[in-house]
Amino acid sequence: MIQNIKSKKTNIFFTRTPFQLFNAIEAKNRFHSKDYNILVYLYDKNNKIDKIQFENLITKTDWNQIINYALTSISRIFFYKLYHYFDKKYIDTIYTGSYMPLINFYINRLKPNNITNIDDGQNTFLVIKNIIKPIVVVNAPNAGPPKANQAW
Repeated sequence: MIQNIKSKKTNIFFTRTPFQLFNAIEAKNRFHSKDYNILVYLYDKNNKIDKIQFENLITKTDWNQIINYALTSISRIFFYKLYHYFDKKYIDTIYTGSYMPLINFYINRLKPNNITNIDDGQNTFLVIKNIIKPIVVVNAPNAGPPKANQAW
């Protein structure tokens, strides 16, 4: 069980990539150095490099609690069970760089006072890709170009 210190604000940092971890470390050091900080890092179990990079970057004394979670097709189903480790009354800020449904579940259930994005840039491209759709131009047959006074 995660020990929650009631007198301190609790912040949860969900990270999925090493660059997001850099952003989480910077945010923690700059804004929450005196708070109770929980790091949850998610990595693809099939990608050993991610886990090695995370472990090399994390200084265990910098965090009050560290949870590492290997993502597989089966473990994704049980990810919600971590919810019972968090005392939702005392969550001040959730930091996330991932827009995964798994993370959104925690944001919706824990109802933190603040939600902060620590995106590494990759998700920005994914959001843009999903928002911007290619423009399809359909020309009517035999319409020809517009006349001088006519708008397209």
